[in-house]
Amino acid sequence: MTITISLGWWMVPTAIMIVAFSLAAYADRDNSPGPYGAGAFISLIIYGAGLVATLIAWLIWALVA
Repeated sequence: MTITISLGWWMVPTAIMIVAFSLAAYADRDNSPGPYGAGAFISLIIYGAGLVATLIAWLIWALVA
């Protein structure tokens, strides 16, 4: 029995996803210490932007592939 994993174009959206959420986590580390307030809202916006970038990358991959 042989199991093969081919590295193809699906790696591009995966890399974009890793970079987007890594940048969101990096930007999130300097917010206010409380779990509520402006810092939490800014974190939500940053993670949302990462999610949107990831979904756009996967959509483009699905339409092109």
